Amino acid sequence: MRYLYLNRLLKLTARSSSLRLLVVCLTISSSIRLSFAEGETAFIQTRSASLQTEPRLLAKSLQKLSYGDSVQVVSSNADWSKVSTHGRSGYIHNSALSSRKLILSNKPGLENSTSDSDISLAGKGFSSEVEKQLAASNQALNFKAVDAMEKISITEKQTLSFIKAGKLNQEDL
Repeated sequence: MRYLYLNRLLKLTARSSSLRLLVVCLTISSSIRLSFAEGETAFIQTRSASLQTEPRLLAKSLQKLSYGDSVQVVSSNADWSKVSTHGRSGYIHNSALSSRKLILSNKPGLENSTSDSDISLAGKGFSSEVEKQLAASNQALNFKAVDAMEKISITEKQTLSFIKAGKLNQEDL
């Protein structure tokens, strides 16, 4: 059923290669489920992540964490992990966590030197080499459009306003 829905969505977006790429990326990323063991140390793999009061997208944020920060897993399910860090405990979505320690450096001459774009790509499972290969094998892919979308920043206040205006059920989020 999921693939039938994806196929219909891809047909609807066939005229826009950047929209089609986005749909494929979102579908793949939404199917990835991670789970962490109790007591395991996990690391933030996104530019920033919010430690939240509840395992819900729009729960109150307790603290912002940054790429590479470590947390201790208290419990975990397919979507959310309850973690503790810096004397606080709360919930982080598993897509923001990695079981591998992430080391970043922008110092010249180091083997693991990492740029801001590499950080962004790493959180999505891409590397600059993978992106170059995809671009070379399919000229229709528009990575500039994806880069532009990544720069869009929506505040929590804007999100809540959108939910209210659309009369969406906030409890489901």
